[in-house]
Amino acid sequence: MFDDDFLQSLPDDADEALATLFQKLSSDLARWRQDEAENQYSTFNLIEEQHGLLIRVFAFIDAHQIDLDLDREAPTGGEAFDIYYRHSISAIEYYIARTSFERSARRKVVASYVLSPALRLEIQRHLEQIRVIIAEADLTENKRDALSKKLNAFSEEVDRDRTRIDALASAIVWTRKEIIAGAQGLEPIVEKLTKMLDSFAKATEFLRLPSGEKKQLPAPPKRIEGLKRNFARDLDDEVPF
Repeated sequence: MFDDDFLQSLPDDADEALATLFQKLSSDLARWRQDEAENQYSTFNLIEEQHGLLIRVFAFIDAHQIDLDLDREAPTGGEAFDIYYRHSISAIEYYIARTSFERSARRKVVASYVLSPALRLEIQRHLEQIRVIIAEADLTENKRDALSKKLNAFSEEVDRDRTRIDALASAIVWTRKEIIAGAQGLEPIVEKLTKMLDSFAKATEFLRLPSGEKKQLPAPPKRIEGLKRNFARDLDDEVPF
């Protein structure tokens, strides 16, 4: 069982807490199997441990009303239980992975840049020079197409009002990996790609907030109390009684 310290340490988000709990249960089970390996544990003991893992996960799911529909009735047969266990674990792992990706997408801050006309022209000039190098480089057609597609995707981004650099970063990483793998003649491409990346230091960065997060509105202007008091006093002066 778990002590209060562990339960209190779980994340507030129920899905994150489930992932933490499941990881600990899985680690405990793996450690138990390793400890019992020398003693040649019985199939019955293993089923007991696996069933205990599922019971704790099911209890957490029910306590937090997580939408994960799983059969709570475990079969008694060894082979039948093994199928039931693997199906349940797969469903739990899928749910944890899916919700993890969803949280990541919600929290992700997407950076893009506003390029001046001069910077756009400078970057497109580098792109044209890189295309010439690619055409002359000793690459297979598949690799030439792969790099060209990355550059074309980035070229389309440059023409947008707000430009992301994901495709440019991908092209840099891809080219450097090819150089490490022994490809020849690609160093000038990395040099040009790096110069394009440096161009963004001159651009204005635009951050898109994670979805569901609202931009903070500016505080309302401060009221000028002195004017208010003077206005009230002037009215009093004009009242004849």
